[in-house]
Amino acid sequence: MRPHRLTFTAFGSFPGAETVDFDALAEAGLFLFHGPTGAGKTTILDALCFALYGQVPGQRNSARSLRCDHAPPATGPSVGLEVTIRGRLLRIQRSPAWQRPKLRGAGFTEEKAKVVVSERRGSSWHGLTTRLDEAGHLVGELLGMNADQFCQVAMLPQGEFARFLRAGGDERAKLLERLFTVKIFTQAEAWLAEHRTLAWREAQELRQQVDFAIKRVEEAAGDTLLTAPGPASPASAAAPTEGAAARNPGSGGTGSREPASGGPCAQAGDAGRLTPEADPLRWAGALLDAARAVVEGSAEEQAAAGRALRAARERHEQAASLADRRRRHAEALALRRTLDERADERADLQALLDDAARADRVMPLIAAVRQRAEAAAKTRTLAADALARARP
Repeated sequence: MRPHRLTFTAFGSFPGAETVDFDALAEAGLFLFHGPTGAGKTTILDALCFALYGQVPGQRNSARSLRCDHAPPATGPSVGLEVTIRGRLLRIQRSPAWQRPKLRGAGFTEEKAKVVVSERRGSSWHGLTTRLDEAGHLVGELLGMNADQFCQVAMLPQGEFARFLRAGGDERAKLLERLFTVKIFTQAEAWLAEHRTLAWREAQELRQQVDFAIKRVEEAAGDTLLTAPGPASPASAAAPTEGAAARNPGSGGTGSREPASGGPCAQAGDAGRLTPEADPLRWAGALLDAARAVVEGSAEEQAAAGRALRAARERHEQAASLADRRRRHAEALALRRTLDERADERADLQALLDDAARADRVMPLIAAVRQRAEAAAKTRTLAADALARARP
């Protein structure tokens, strides 16, 4: 903020119109307001603060009126300020509330507080607002401070900086954040805090997944494998497999096995002292090595069991074939004994069959004789009937 010209009339301790040219004072650099007590130094600063925010610092703001009591009755108080804020040249004209003598009759009438804010654009002034709240909001946004903060920091001659020093940490932090534009750092801090929270949550989720995987590995391994990895277990003495070498980043990209300390062999040897909570990856690797050692040990047993199974199957097939032949032989013997026992019956049946065969050849002749006998009987009957009718 750079003030250029301040004018005020009937304001504070000055009954007339006064002008302060800050551009002329600032030509030599710093300037100083000095004078005896009551000379009006404070009034100049009050006029500057009133032009910006519509109020004066400290207890003076609660005074009944900001108008000079020695001014002519018809002269109203007013303050005008030309100031550059963030590259914008503004002209602010304010007048506080005051009691004006009535134009007709006796007594006074109240004049409301007024404000006119204009901005220099080119060679002319353009009005921005005539509302008190909009004017205060505009100046506060441009300066980055409200009236109380401006009085604490900028009005150093009035001793208000001591109140800033006595203020609490939160209040001073808010003021300093607005003064020094630390919004980007606040946003960075919030971003880091948010990502820290997200990273913590992600770590918790990953830890839950690791715990779940460990539980599944423990369930799949069983009590036998969980107690197997150790210095004296077969897994520690067994050479690491290709998968174990691939898990060790220090063994190289080719998956070569090295007997150096800290390699897969050392991991398998230290598996008895590992816990899934301390190092789940090495614990799982040692458990995998132990499982592979158990698999390799059981492969030979499986091959021997396969050979025994094939031999047993061959013996079973041979025994089944022999049992079938014995069964068939026993059935043949039983059938032979049955046939021997029924030999006489068979001879009788054969004789009956022979007689039946011979009788079968005579049956057509007997049937023909019977038919002829029946035909002869019918003929005799007809002849007897005819004879009987022929006689008288």
